[in-house]
Amino acid sequence: MALVTDPLFKNTSGRVGDLLYKQINGKTFVYYSPTAEKRSASRNSVLNRNKFTLLANFCSALYESDAIRILWKSKYPNSKGSVYNILIKHFSKAVTRNDVEKDTEIFPDYWGVNVDVREVYVKEKVLNISIDPIEYKRDFEEYVPKAVYFQLIGFAKFSNPVNADTKEYEFVPFGTDINKLDYNEEIQCLFSPGEKYEEIYDNYKSIRVFYGYVFTDKDKNIIATSRSFDAEVLRRK
Repeated sequence: MALVTDPLFKNTSGRVGDLLYKQINGKTFVYYSPTAEKRSASRNSVLNRNKFTLLANFCSALYESDAIRILWKSKYPNSKGSVYNILIKHFSKAVTRNDVEKDTEIFPDYWGVNVDVREVYVKEKVLNISIDPIEYKRDFEEYVPKAVYFQLIGFAKFSNPVNADTKEYEFVPFGTDINKLDYNEEIQCLFSPGEKYEEIYDNYKSIRVFYGYVFTDKDKNIIATSRSFDAEVLRRK
């Protein structure tokens, strides 16, 4: 049994492949516990470790969002584990040894709001996402008339590094401020997700964006979400 000090695996418990995580006196321990015949340190074992590292990074990026933590905790109110542990268990099937499966939903439920994304692109390192208000106005008026504010949340996965000594990939969380809904104008979110985003942008050739919209009432309580989106972003100079 080994003590886990990496913050990515904090509060993890339960089985992930041949690894078993336990919480003892507030600390995380892991030991090898094969479910079938004992395997040697083979290529298959390395791939399994790579999968779990990718899973941990993916869930850590999700965990950065206050809204996502609230949504997943609400989905499993009686869970004794942490929200991070809930994410690890849920997304273990969506993460392969090489990547996250296409169209993986980052929200626990799709609450019926139809959002039509007009365009997603990067210009001068700034991520641009715009949606058409006409497409979701009907849904709001019928299903969630109390919606007053919205927020776009998600994260970018940078991959295909330029240099051999660069990490294989990096996850960078992002989120806009809470904005008031206006059905008469196109909603456009323009933002650079921060210092880390700026630092690593030039080190990668590809950007994949996982994101979705959260809608709140006048007291900023979450009452609806869009489905989440998964897009390969085309850069613009």
